Amino acid sequence: MSAQENLMNWIKECEKDKFVDMTVIDNKIPETKKPDSYIVKITLKEKPQLVELMRKAYESDKVNAFSVIDKRVNGVMFPSRCIFAKTEVDKTITETVFDFYYDTKTSETTMTMIRTFDSNNQELKKTLNKSNIASNAPSKKESVDKEKMENYEIAKVVLSNQTFGILPDDNRTPYNNKNFMGFENKMLILQGIFARDEARHVCAVKNYKYNVDKEGSIMVTFDFTGRITTGSFIITMKKGDNYVEIIEVINQTIPSYKHFRIRFYGEVFPSDACDYMPIVNEL
Repeated sequence: MSAQENLMNWIKECEKDKFVDMTVIDNKIPETKKPDSYIVKITLKEKPQLVELMRKAYESDKVNAFSVIDKRVNGVMFPSRCIFAKTEVDKTITETVFDFYYDTKTSETTMTMIRTFDSNNQELKKTLNKSNIASNAPSKKESVDKEKMENYEIAKVVLSNQTFGILPDDNRTPYNNKNFMGFENKMLILQGIFARDEARHVCAVKNYKYNVDKEGSIMVTFDFTGRITTGSFIITMKKGDNYVEIIEVINQTIPSYKHFRIRFYGEVFPSDACDYMPIVNEL
């Protein structure tokens, strides 16, 4: 029996329901074809029974986890994160991280599971030795680095399957909850500083290219066309975080021709997890 058996059985229940949104990514090491990571993202909409089953599975399995985070949502304790680890026969570590997100505005529940094979986390290997749990607890820096790497893995998934959203995050861009670019219903949405006007632009995308280099850095390029706009994007992300550089070229054809080339910085999230204000006026 695996340490996270109940949560894995819950995932199987979600697989049986054709109305549950699910993304599965199986990554392999290019040189050896051996497993590298296995990622499952599940979004539940109006599925209270599956949400309750998830909470029960989490409560049953968390006693086997070496790291657990809970939080209170609407007066109810709700899972936030749990991490499991297993030492394989060849002494490598298989690590499984479950992250849970509950959107109080939409009542949607999202679970992301990231399983990493052949972990090189030396601190994790020490933690698995029961006699070292107290003396070898991860430092704050290691915890931050680990969270950044998990965010990077999620960003890889949503960038590759065109389900990402980006919120600007740099000192040069004043905060505005209307600023957003990302994919919704397979269309590119541009708002605020990304659109260069007050409307919500819905655009078609072509020539979408996703590339990962040997260091794990990612580049995404594509062209877009809207009712009164055309343009292109170059998005680059270094391994180890979900922070990206965005170069946008946008041309406006109405009421008069305007050309902009803009550089932003921001964070990549699943588009359905981005907290922004949709603009009513849509083009």
